[in-house]
Amino acid sequence: MVIDGIVGSMDAVNPNDVESISILKDAATAAIYGSLGSNGVILITTKKGSKGKNNVSYSGMVSMLRPNNVPEFITDYAQHMRLVNEGFKNLGQAAVYTDATINLWEEAKKNPNGLTEFGIPNGVAYPNTNWGDVLFGQRKLLQNHNLSLNGGSENTQYLFSVGYFNNPGTMPETGADKIRHAY
Repeated sequence: MVIDGIVGSMDAVNPNDVESISILKDAATAAIYGSLGSNGVILITTKKGSKGKNNVSYSGMVSMLRPNNVPEFITDYAQHMRLVNEGFKNLGQAAVYTDATINLWEEAKKNPNGLTEFGIPNGVAYPNTNWGDVLFGQRKLLQNHNLSLNGGSENTQYLFSVGYFNNPGTMPETGADKIRHAY
């Protein structure tokens, strides 16, 4: 990828600053760009300043993110233990969890503020976490803002552009936060 004659990454380009995109894929491209051009080259030309009146341009977008199809998770560990036992039973094997263990979880669920025989709160000793809500449950705010200033005279033209993109992602550590600028 070549941006205004310099090899670079598409991440560095604000989409609002793109004037044209060309794709070169021939022997001449390989001759000019060497091994970098062996599979072709994408040429990006960005906008330049223009003569005349000074212009200020802003574009912005804000939206909410949330996954469309979140699977239902088993959030009750007692239910999980029953299902595991049922699976082993279907295989002709002995149950992994005893009824007494399952009943402990059931009783703790009824009184999460109670204490175990060791003085540990039931909510800590017997947690029932809905991991679907933890990972996907909250809506996230997606933002994209771009500001551009351009103008000039007969002798001098200028363009200054800055963009801010923030996508927090739908799961922890999956987002993107970028500031792009051109001048």
